[in-house]
Amino acid sequence: MRHLHPVRISCALVALLCSPSIGCESATVNVDAGASCPTPCDDGLFCNGVELCVEGLCAPGIAPCGGQLRCVEADLMCCFFCEMFDGDGDGVDSVLCGGADCDDDDAGRFPGNLEACDAVDQDCDPSTLGTTDADEDGAVSAACCDGDVCGPDCNEADAAVGPTGTEECNDADDDCDGDVDEGVQRLFWPDTDGDGFGALDVDPTRGCLPASGQVENTLDCADGDQTVNPTAAEVCNGADDNCNGTVDDPTLSAIACTTAFGSPARTTMACEEAACTIAGCGGSYQDCNTELSDGCETDTARDAQHCGACDNSCGLFAACVEGVCDRVVDVGGRALARVCRALHGSRRLLGRNASRSGRRLRHGRQARALTGAGAHRRHHPGLGRAIHLRADPPRRGLLGRQRPGPERVGLERLP
Repeated sequence: MRHLHPVRISCALVALLCSPSIGCESATVNVDAGASCPTPCDDGLFCNGVELCVEGLCAPGIAPCGGQLRCVEADLMCCFFCEMFDGDGDGVDSVLCGGADCDDDDAGRFPGNLEACDAVDQDCDPSTLGTTDADEDGAVSAACCDGDVCGPDCNEADAAVGPTGTEECNDADDDCDGDVDEGVQRLFWPDTDGDGFGALDVDPTRGCLPASGQVENTLDCADGDQTVNPTAAEVCNGADDNCNGTVDDPTLSAIACTTAFGSPARTTMACEEAACTIAGCGGSYQDCNTELSDGCETDTARDAQHCGACDNSCGLFAACVEGVCDRVVDVGGRALARVCRALHGSRRLLGRNASRSGRRLRHGRQARALTGAGAHRRHHPGLGRAIHLRADPPRRGLLGRQRPGPERVGLERLP
């Protein structure tokens, strides 16, 4: 162990210590009294003091640094005297003795020395880190440090990794900024029902690849039901089947109802309160049987049972014309038998003695004759009213002869 003075201190610190406030005497500098001397006496040097004119002669100055202090002319300062200016023998004086050696106890540390890749400052310059670049990517290894300052290359085995590298999602720090996979990780959401769509309102998981049961979207509004997802068909059921945010979407659920019931003609369907309904019919058609499968099945312009509106019946032997009941219907004589069969539900309709003109009807009893030639009234027990039978006169030709053809009988339901 080298012994210099008990305390090594820099010149600047000595100058601070040697101040009147801490009991040190400053060097006395007298004003040159060379007015009585032929030339100025002071030579301008600090270490030999200021030369004075004494009785017309120049006298030597008093050195400012006395005792154990060493004068440093370049710095105009007084420093503690160094017993050994270059204690480690590396050819550079210690910084404590006015030199530039940052560690006078280590001959391997001095200005101009070759900087090695380690944690030691060999050249007394903290800005240099060495030149180790094993992967030749132009960046010094992070193992080369001077104090807290180190090289920027965090992976000398891979030239693609360095301060100019591109960060990839690979669980590594590709750009050597201290962060792993920053800005390139993907987000994954759970897909419990396995329909390919992730659950809504669930925190995602960050990573490079999805784990089992994860997908890279959050679109499933019912992750527990595989039939509900953005690609599902909307049906009329009180639920948001396609996750578009609307329960029983009016347009889509109406299409679903129409398709489900076979797309009946002239029918517009809708979904109301989670049930399919008929919203409208085309033309004079209406839904009179409340059966969705046949839609608007009744033409109220011609149907005598639903004339003008559902359940508006015109009654027996009446027609429905353009939605209005017409109570007179003409039928042929032979057609009369079919009418009577419909009235009485019996195969025995007209007796053998019944005339072809229909003036006499027979069904277990004689019809009552009414006034008027060829007019008859027949009371039907099920109707509670009478039927007026009117025989039409035969048609004649150009010469007044009767033309052959079916005889026609008019039937009118009387009030």
